[in-house]
Amino acid sequence: MMMVMMMVMMVMMMMMMVMMMMMMVMMMMMVMMMVMMVMMMMMMMMMMVMMMMVMMVMMMMMMVMKMMVMMMVMMAMMMVMMMMMVMVMMMMMVMMMVMMVMIVVVMMMMMVMMMMMMVMMMVKRMVMVVMMMVMMMMKMMVMVRMVMFSLLQPFPHERDSRFPVPGVGVVSDGQSVQRCAGAQETSEGESVCTQRRAVQGADAGRAGLGPAAAG
Repeated sequence: MMMVMMMVMMVMMMMMMVMMMMMMVMMMMMVMMMVMMVMMMMMMMMMMVMMMMVMMVMMMMMMVMKMMVMMMVMMAMMMVMMMMMVMVMMMMMVMMMVMMVMIVVVMMMMMVMMMMMMVMMMVKRMVMVVMMMVMMMMKMMVMVRMVMFSLLQPFPHERDSRFPVPGVGVVSDGQSVQRCAGAQETSEGESVCTQRRAVQGADAGRAGLGPAAAG
């Protein structure tokens, strides 16, 4: 029942959206028409003014030359001008029609796109949920692996030299040197340890490397 309700709601929403879009389109068209009308008016006015100017000039010419030929030429010019104007008007009308058709087509395209987007969004959400689930699974796997790996780590006294143990430096021949309290600074600035693990106790005394001889 809930599902059916949801579906009905969705359809209603869609219808509302369509209606809104249509309204918007109508408004846009109205505005466009208004603008076009104003433009036409302006054009007409301009043409009229131009005509008047030409007429004035012609009159002046007539006054000066008083010739019938001039008059004839003027009439011809006027006729041509009128023809041009009519042509322009016709062109404008055609353009308007084309524009209207184009707008409608574009709006239709937009509607289809919107529908597609809606469907896509729904699918996308589903996919997102699935992806999230998969990601969670992956994360769990990684966590388990991490824990397992940490359990499998070797104990500190049997690590290899790639993981340096704190408190023990690695010397060039691979032999560990214990950092001791009485380390002296050499001229190079590195601390040299007086005792080595290899020579300690009695061996150190025999070799002359004991704490007494280190001074």
